[in-house]
Amino acid sequence: MKYMLLMLTLLVSGCASVSDKDSSHVVTFDEQDFVGISPNSIRARLVVDDFVKLRTITLGAEIESAEGKVRKEFPLALVGMDMMQAERSWIFVTQSRNRYDFQLTEAGQQQFAEFQKWLASQACSQYRYAFDVSFADDINRSFSYSLKLQLSPSKGFITMVDNRHVHSPFES
Repeated sequence: MKYMLLMLTLLVSGCASVSDKDSSHVVTFDEQDFVGISPNSIRARLVVDDFVKLRTITLGAEIESAEGKVRKEFPLALVGMDMMQAERSWIFVTQSRNRYDFQLTEAGQQQFAEFQKWLASQACSQYRYAFDVSFADDINRSFSYSLKLQLSPSKGFITMVDNRHVHSPFES
């Protein structure tokens, strides 16, 4: 019995130490993550609770150079959508979600290539990718979403936003 209590205590304290109140993550990038990638390999993946309509999503690149802070935006096009059904295991219940996959539009790829040429002539100190995501205005419930970025197929996706909770203005 003492062994079971000890194991239960370790399990509960281990789970408590893993929980994270702040869902935002800081992701740093270097010059090669901007200049050394192919624009047609850039992908974004948005996973959102089902029945939540996405209005727009745009990829932004921010750099700090001698000229100051510069931000460029690149349009994304939807290339795939997957409806993931709710799953039940003996510990967790995962609600159904929608997964949207995006890539730079043709114009976005061209703009990114021009941005890369411009970057090659600059002395930059900080590099960031950012996303502008907006959802439909008529959402009547709170929901969560995650957003990932892929710069190279061989490197996989990098988590940019992890399980961010959005409150509906219609809920009291």
